[in-house]
Amino acid sequence: MSEATAQSLGTVGRIQRRVYEVLDSAVMDRTSKIVEIFIASLVVANVVAIILESVQSLHDEYEQFFYVFDTFSVIVFSIEYVLRVWSYGRKHMGTEPGLAWKGRKEYIFSMYGMVDFFSTVPFYLQLLFPGADLRVLRMFRLLRIFKLSRYNSAMDDMFEAIKAERDSFSSAMFLLFISCLLFSSLIYIIEGHDQPEVFPSIPAAMHWFILTIISGWGNVNWWPLMVTAVCDMGSIIPGILLIGWLQTLGKN
Repeated sequence: MSEATAQSLGTVGRIQRRVYEVLDSAVMDRTSKIVEIFIASLVVANVVAIILESVQSLHDEYEQFFYVFDTFSVIVFSIEYVLRVWSYGRKHMGTEPGLAWKGRKEYIFSMYGMVDFFSTVPFYLQLLFPGADLRVLRMFRLLRIFKLSRYNSAMDDMFEAIKAERDSFSSAMFLLFISCLLFSSLIYIIEGHDQPEVFPSIPAAMHWFILTIISGWGNVNWWPLMVTAVCDMGSIIPGILLIGWLQTLGKN
C-alpha cells in the first residue's frame, strides 16, 4: 500500500486494506506467510481429524477432543470468513466510487467463498437442531480441503483443463450414450425372451448396461453405486483431462 493511499484512508480503512492484503496474499510479507501456513495447517489437521473420527474406537475414546478441536476450527474459519467478507470491500476501492460491495460479492459467490461458508454451516446447524441427525451434512466439513486450493494453482488448472476440453468430454459422453442405446437394444432383442425378468424392456436393459460398466456386474442395486459412478468418471475419460491439464500447464 503506497503512502498516498494510506493517507487517503482512515484508521478503519487502513486496517481493512491490511486485512485484505494479508488474507488474500496481495502482499507477500511475513504476516501473510504466517497466516497462510496457519490456515493451511489447520485445514490439513481438520481433514485428518475427520478421517480419524470415523473410526468408532477412536471416536469413543477421543470424542471430547474431536469436539473441542472442531469447535476451535469453526471459530477460526468463521472469523476468517467474516474478515474476508469485510475486507474484500477494499478490493476495488480507489478505482471507482461506490464499489465496496463489488469485492464482497465476488468473494461470497466465488468457489472459495462457497467452500468457506458451507464447510462451517453443519456445525451451526447442529447447534440449532441438537436432536437432528445431521451426520450427512457434517461430511460437508471435508469441503475444507478445498481451502488449500487458494494457495495452490492445481485446482484452477484442472478446472481450466475441463473447460478447455469440454467439447471432448461432450463427444465422449455422446459416444457412451450411443453405445448404451445400441447394445441395450441388442441385449433386449437377443435375451429378452429367454430372460424376461432381467430384460423386460429396453430401459431395463439400459439399466443393466450402465451398472455393468460401473461395477462389472449388472445384477446389483442402484444406491451402492451412486458414489462409484461419480468416482468412475475419472477412469472413463482420464486421457482427455490429462491432455487438457498438460496443455494448461504448458501455457502457464
